[in-house]
Amino acid sequence: MNEKPHTFESRVESPFILKSYPKSELALLYFPNSTPHVAMNHLLQWIKSCPPLVEDLARCHQSRFAKYYSKESVRIITHYLGEP
Repeated sequence: MNEKPHTFESRVESPFILKSYPKSELALLYFPNSTPHVAMNHLLQWIKSCPPLVEDLARCHQSRFAKYYSKESVRIITHYLGEP
C-alpha cells in the first residue's frame, strides 16, 4: 500500500485582506473556534454593542439581511473592532 505519512502542517497566519466577505466568513475570522452560526451571533452582538459602528454601517447602506459585508462595511467594522 502507498500510504502517505501523517504530517502536521503549521498554520501560518496570513495578513487580513480588506475586501467584501460573506458574513459568516468574516465572523469566523473573529471567532475561529466557533460554528458559523455562533460566530455570526457573537459578531452581531459586538456590532450591536457599539452604536457608532451601527450608525456608520447604516450610512453605507449595509442591510442587516445581506449575505455579504461590502468592502466599505468591512473597513468600518475593522475600524471599530480591529482586524480579526
